[in-house]
Amino acid sequence: MTIARQSDRPGIRVIGAVLSTLAMATSPLVAAPAQADTASDAEPFVVNLFTPDPSGTFGSFDLVRDSEYEGGTVYSLQAGDSKPEHDFTVEPGEDGKFRLKNSASGQCLAKVPQDGTYPGDLTESACGETNAEWYVQPASNSRYRIRHVEDDLCLSVPEVSRFAPGRVETCSGDNRAQIWGIGGRINRPDQLNAMATRYALKQFDEHSSVIPSATYKVDGATTATVGRIEKVSVGPPAKNGTSRDMDQSMNWTQTTGYTYTAGGSVTTTAGITVGGEKSPVSAQFSVAVQGNWSNSWSTSETDGGFVTIHIPPGEYGWIARGQLTKTVTGTWTITNDMGETWTGYGTGTVPAKDGTDGRHSSFQGCTSDVKDKYAECQQTDPGRPTN
Repeated sequence: MTIARQSDRPGIRVIGAVLSTLAMATSPLVAAPAQADTASDAEPFVVNLFTPDPSGTFGSFDLVRDSEYEGGTVYSLQAGDSKPEHDFTVEPGEDGKFRLKNSASGQCLAKVPQDGTYPGDLTESACGETNAEWYVQPASNSRYRIRHVEDDLCLSVPEVSRFAPGRVETCSGDNRAQIWGIGGRINRPDQLNAMATRYALKQFDEHSSVIPSATYKVDGATTATVGRIEKVSVGPPAKNGTSRDMDQSMNWTQTTGYTYTAGGSVTTTAGITVGGEKSPVSAQFSVAVQGNWSNSWSTSETDGGFVTIHIPPGEYGWIARGQLTKTVTGTWTITNDMGETWTGYGTGTVPAKDGTDGRHSSFQGCTSDVKDKYAECQQTDPGRPTN
């Protein structure tokens, strides 16, 4: 019986006249793989994990680094204290998951594997191990489920009592021993919600049974703006090797993938990566956009055609373009496999038709003798070809 391990101690020029344009497009609102920042942009923060004492004697119990044994470390419930054994640094990682580094040991909370001494119990490991990765889900009354990334099991105890050892068990909707408070000197509910929403959308997009439902409600949209200027002409820059100005017809194509962010509020959002026509996140987002605006301003993701630019003698020429986009703001409503529901802020950036909000995509012919002149073209400058 695991509870026996109790212990009391703790030069470029913009040119170009467009002579002809032949546009091509894919079906609207079918998302290509979104280009999004999947690295964590959240700062670590210190917390303690606690659960109310049902007897009322101690008020609440903290999850504490208790004692070591050969091959592992015991974590158990103990009365609240300010000692380092009670504190964990939340180290956010990719996609909303995180690690819990104990302040006393500098090691991260983990699960004893099946071939370990006490399978399923909590222990600690080096923070680089995948066994030390967790994610959070809002439950109720500012309390949370803390789940193990490898197997989606819940952080738990056999019973809520002093010295009860921490374990990782199958999640149960009526097991209050799996519901935790996450406190600290500075409470971070927005950040926790952002992390929960971000990881849940990743699971939903991967068809995980842990997140059976996620729906998006549009709140509004920003004024259209021009996205990143990039080289869109097909192939290497054209070289004018003559002594006269040269008109050069060039083929161009540009794909502007949808980008998404998710979080608890405007200030705690982070990028998420989705992709493909079967992406559930893309589908839910597209349904919301179409339902709100009936495609009155959204457009296809891929555009292209032929244009003619003028290239001075001895210079190189290419086409640069920035797609007009609008950022849609709204709210995700997410339901987990326990039937628990929460909401989180989310945005999506959508290609917009020219003329939306009186603005247009930026389309430029660029030439260069490798003397930088205009940033708009400089940023797309492929440089002189090597041959």
